[in-house]
Amino acid sequence: MAGIAARDLSAMRGLFDRYAPLMLAISRRVLRDEHEAEDVVNEVFWEIWDRPERFVPERGAPRTYLLLVTRSRAIDRLRSRRSGTQGKTTSAPLPDPASPQPGPSAEAELTEMRRVVREVLSQLPDAQRDAVSKSFLDGLTHTQIAEQTSEPLGTIKGRIRQGLIRLREELRKRRGEEWS
Repeated sequence: MAGIAARDLSAMRGLFDRYAPLMLAISRRVLRDEHEAEDVVNEVFWEIWDRPERFVPERGAPRTYLLLVTRSRAIDRLRSRRSGTQGKTTSAPLPDPASPQPGPSAEAELTEMRRVVREVLSQLPDAQRDAVSKSFLDGLTHTQIAEQTSEPLGTIKGRIRQGLIRLREELRKRRGEEWS
């Protein structure tokens, strides 16, 4: 991230090569549309290039930051689509982007990550697993989940928080700090 702040295009390419496949998978999962998912990933990388100061190392690892921004942008786009207010994107494409297709090692890592996350999710209590899945995999807001389930908003927020804490703890045990 420091290289990107210094306008080092090779640092951006390295970040793209490493994280674009995972970011694309998250965006695809939320949007269920390949073209829009690719647009979101492109917009996130453009934003990172254009405004590198938004990344604050004290708040978390680059991976965490990238995935949270990607998820947030995908949900924003999904909400925009649902409300019928989506317009044309105004961001320019990232200069000289690398191919978004993951290589064999990135694909293997992503497959293993998915397997572990599914396994850990399956160990959560049903209510927590449902709330976490609806929030992170389906892109629903806490309010939308509460409305869908006819449960109090605070209950939904608590379930998601507790589920994420348990997921993080289990993933750290299995994969070390790499997943934090």
